[in-house]
Amino acid sequence: MQPDQPNLTIAVLQCNFTVGDVWANARVMANGYAQAVANGATLVVAPEHALCGYPPKDNLRHDAFLNENAMAAGWLASVIGSVPLAFGMPRKAPRAGDYGQKSYNSYVVAQSGRIVFATNKVYLAQGGVFDEWRVHKPGTFKIFTYNGLRIGFPICEDIWHDRVVNQMVRKGVDLFIVPNGSPEYVGKPARRHAIVAAHVKRTGIPMLYVNHVGAQDENAFGGGAFYVNGSEADATVFLPYWKEAIGMVNLTVSGKEGYFSLPDGTETYTVSNPIRFMLDAAVMTTRDYILKSSSIRKVVVAVSGGIDSAVVLAMAIMAVGRENVIAISLPSMHNTSTTKGFAQQLCDNLGVQLHWWDIGDTITALRSKYEDVFGHPLKVPGDTAYENTQSRERGQIVMAIANRQHAMLLSTGNKSEMAMGYATLYGDMNGGFNPLKTIYKTSVYQVAYAINEALANGNSANDALGYEAIPVALITQRPSAELDDDQFDENSLPAYPVLDAILTRFIDEGMDPADIIRHGLSPLTYLYGNVASSTFTLMKMDSNKPAMQQWLKTVDASGRHESYIVSPQCVVEVVRR
Repeated sequence: MQPDQPNLTIAVLQCNFTVGDVWANARVMANGYAQAVANGATLVVAPEHALCGYPPKDNLRHDAFLNENAMAAGWLASVIGSVPLAFGMPRKAPRAGDYGQKSYNSYVVAQSGRIVFATNKVYLAQGGVFDEWRVHKPGTFKIFTYNGLRIGFPICEDIWHDRVVNQMVRKGVDLFIVPNGSPEYVGKPARRHAIVAAHVKRTGIPMLYVNHVGAQDENAFGGGAFYVNGSEADATVFLPYWKEAIGMVNLTVSGKEGYFSLPDGTETYTVSNPIRFMLDAAVMTTRDYILKSSSIRKVVVAVSGGIDSAVVLAMAIMAVGRENVIAISLPSMHNTSTTKGFAQQLCDNLGVQLHWWDIGDTITALRSKYEDVFGHPLKVPGDTAYENTQSRERGQIVMAIANRQHAMLLSTGNKSEMAMGYATLYGDMNGGFNPLKTIYKTSVYQVAYAINEALANGNSANDALGYEAIPVALITQRPSAELDDDQFDENSLPAYPVLDAILTRFIDEGMDPADIIRHGLSPLTYLYGNVASSTFTLMKMDSNKPAMQQWLKTVDASGRHESYIVSPQCVVEVVRR
């Protein structure tokens, strides 16, 4: 790096782009660019695939979509002056890839009315929510020179591998700017910070990280733009999480080193605790799914007086505002006065009208008609047919309400219930979106307290309540679907702390059931000290997904081997001797 290089003032456009709406996305960048330049920016950058939105998926298989991106990029370039704008977009490849891929995942620079530079993503993300190998060709990178500085743009997945960064270093880059379309999970920001810090420590070259904010289907993007300098071990986060923002960061060249710094008065940010992180992600994902999917702006929530529907109702209000939320309670003869009271108190606290629709007579009539037709009772011990009729009746009613009110029904099942199949098809599984689908039951309780704290202090959708939104007595009550008298979740499932610990290891950590059995006792004992070590048994649940079943050898404490067929519905239960 040469001494006395001019400084750069880089503006980061942390915007909520919409997949497929390329012209709207182009206008968002044009407006952000104008604002940034007016505030003194000498380089403006946007995230990976900012023009088409991320992830574009099968849109990239259509020539018309790629052509539309090219036209929108041309228009965007036409309104760009001497200060460059760098942004991500798909670009047509000269030849299709081995799997018919038609495009590169590219990062381009517009300046003085035209596209002056383009580089391509080398490592395509694959697995989990990513399927870039199917729709993009892997490309090669180039280095952008501007104001005497050589800038490397490793794109998202490229920094999760050393090779691209190392090759850019050998080409003499002075700084890295990393455009991303990187969705969130709890702990993901810390992983990003660590990866960037490792690159900077190894190379001595500062790195700026830029990400989307907003959501597309199940993908939540948290924003939180940050940089790491060679002399620093920690990341400096200068844009907020979960909010659109335009931020400025200076690059100063001193001697042979460059470093980022913030203009005076710039706020910095830290990652919220994991539970608040879950809440913010769920609220943003719910909001954007509604706003980006259709013209629907209202939601329907069936409120039972239990924890799951209470949390979903509060999330819905935080996402779209109480004026766009329709709350309905549909009790049967098995719902207690306590839960009905909780449902009313919850809605009163949140400022939402609660509509009542009693289904008791309908269920009684159905039960009677079944016996008339078939000559035996619908309700028999050990059978769930009767219980499911209530859930399905509710499902039919709330879907009718949603259709007539031009609203979207939100379902309320948590990840623990979904993993175990503890739900009713065409009943409580009905809905256009499920805010709790990635949140285990034990975390739902913690999210409820986080909601109370958030709403007590105010948030973007509501004024501060000044008191608890979700009654603590509702949160701490014994969980029950109330589909029969004296029915509780623990009659059908292990205690949620034990169940969730096992499901986390099986689903999220990919641990084999045999390993959970062999090695799970120590962490279970640590988490739940009242569990004594000894024997493990497998509690077998019926599965309607035989393709997912597998043979498993398990070992108990005595060394005896037993074979089981297991599926995601199977759980390990710790049995005290």
